[in-house]
Amino acid sequence: MKVAVTVWQGRISPLFDVCRTLLLLDVRDAGIRTRSESGFPTMGPHTRIPYLVEMGVDVLICGAMSRTLWHQAVAEGIRVLPFVAGDVDRVIDGWLQGKLEQEDFRMPGCRGRRQRRRGGGGGRGRFHEFQQGGVSCQEETEPDPWEWDR
Repeated sequence: MKVAVTVWQGRISPLFDVCRTLLLLDVRDAGIRTRSESGFPTMGPHTRIPYLVEMGVDVLICGAMSRTLWHQAVAEGIRVLPFVAGDVDRVIDGWLQGKLEQEDFRMPGCRGRRQRRRGGGGGRGRFHEFQQGGVSCQEETEPDPWEWDR
């Protein structure tokens, strides 16, 4: 299985759409066989998912990403694990151990499920969804991390 991890200064890159470096892992038998760094094409976000497909990526571990790129990756059969944060080596170990859902690996503001909060001011006391950075944070088990609970 080929795994791509977005990297920025030894940590998970906070935004997939603009990250410049990927760590590519060949994972077999619950262990890493090969590990190499690759630069992302700089032609724009539209080249990112085709590049991952060309590299044979099965799993993408990243921070936040735009809804458009998320849908494109999923349509290409890439399993996306978004809203991940932390030291790259700790994140990889956490993923290998099946522990990425733990709070230690979530981006700030992401708690796995959207929280509801009492609206103030313009909300006039109604409940509305809490969003972090313009997108809601979801667990990877949700079919779309940007869909609202209804």
